[in-house]
Amino acid sequence: MAVETTDYKWQGSTTDCHCCCCCPWKTKYGAELVAEANNPNVRLVSPFSAPASEIIGRAFAGTPTQDAEQSIHWMMGEKYDDLNNPQRQSLIQMFITCGGRLTALSSTGAMLGDYNEQGELRAVLISRRLNGPPSDTCLTCYLCCTGSLVCEMMCCSCCAPDADNMSKRSEAVEKTFKKLHGTHGKGDHIYVNVVAVSPEHQGKGSCSRLVKTVSGVADKSSIPCYLECAGARNAKIYERFGYEVKETCKLEVPNKPDLPSYDELQAMVRPAGGGKAN
Repeated sequence: MAVETTDYKWQGSTTDCHCCCCCPWKTKYGAELVAEANNPNVRLVSPFSAPASEIIGRAFAGTPTQDAEQSIHWMMGEKYDDLNNPQRQSLIQMFITCGGRLTALSSTGAMLGDYNEQGELRAVLISRRLNGPPSDTCLTCYLCCTGSLVCEMMCCSCCAPDADNMSKRSEAVEKTFKKLHGTHGKGDHIYVNVVAVSPEHQGKGSCSRLVKTVSGVADKSSIPCYLECAGARNAKIYERFGYEVKETCKLEVPNKPDLPSYDELQAMVRPAGGGKAN
């Protein structure tokens, strides 16, 4: 949740090694996205882009004027409520970036970016074309795609306050996402994994351009799109693009009634050919 503070400062950082930056990331699916956008300011972004990673971190971690992504906020726990906590900022940046790289570096994935006229990256959307729910990622693929970032994330997580409960909440998030995708992402579809807009560019059309581009590619193949989002406010944003809430579920840690739950994780589907866009 956004907080009122006058001393907010983004301090998230990583020592990410780009040893895998030669991994192929300009896929056929990515080329379809660029062609559909038909806009020189909408183009593919390397999954190892530092500006993209920072935008993801800032968008998901929350600022004084923008709420944190609530499923991630729940996962971090009460001891990480302070938006100014640099460890919180860095962990969220690493967690979402790692998952996004796995999607973007797959043979049918891509990271699409929206730039301003000065070449500044404003927003990213990570998606992947699938023929069913994604299979479990092997450890070798995980290390190859995420580089040293996953090692740094694991070290930071182990040293974090309340590390044990954070690990349990993280496992609950992963299991719930997997269950929802297995239920609502059957058959050919496009999985919208991450949408992140730089806080200072919120409400200026970047999200719309990127989401509509993915929808256009899906419509050409007559396949649906699938995503997860947290909270009614985010769901209403995606409803404008034809997505429909298919299930709302609770995030909770089994056998831990003392830990708070989060009740508004939603699975959304945009039907093949487009839903009821607002």
